[in-house]
Amino acid sequence: MQIKSGESQFTAAADGGWWYPCDAAHVAYWNRHSLPVTLMLFDPSTERVHWQHVTPDTLVTTGKNYKV
Repeated sequence: MQIKSGESQFTAAADGGWWYPCDAAHVAYWNRHSLPVTLMLFDPSTERVHWQHVTPDTLVTTGKNYKV
């Protein structure tokens, strides 16, 4: 589980949510892990947590890096 917090985590708006940018090293680590990985973003202004399972289907390449 990866938990990120702060207003800066919500700068890449998308339809129905946000994109979370991540580097190739994190993606490689997550993909090799023996347990499922869930990314959780905490928004302190609303006190809400938004989450997404990290899988090859939810990762989008941006060239050198990725976004979830």
